[in-house]
Amino acid sequence: MRLMLRSRHLAPIYGQRTSISPGKRDFLVIERAPDVFHSGHVHVMKYEAYRGTVIVNSGAWQRQTSYQKNLGLEPTPGIIPVLNLEDLSITPMDFN
Repeated sequence: MRLMLRSRHLAPIYGQRTSISPGKRDFLVIERAPDVFHSGHVHVMKYEAYRGTVIVNSGAWQRQTSYQKNLGLEPTPGIIPVLNLEDLSITPMDFN
């Protein structure tokens, strides 16, 4: 996610047209730095600040699968990051 913010693009590919957005205008360009950048595909809950942007990956509810074990991925199921919109602080809530 830091790479996406540094590259100012949601699918950074150096020197090529983005095949998932092949039009004349690239709608995946990050024109202004957001206050909050959220993702959730990777099954690990994590958050940090990067140059004034709160980066949040919300994780998942699923425990480690055999595929994830083979990859060495240790998911953090059942932990939710709660964002305080007043000060952009994060409080993890553990439902385990």
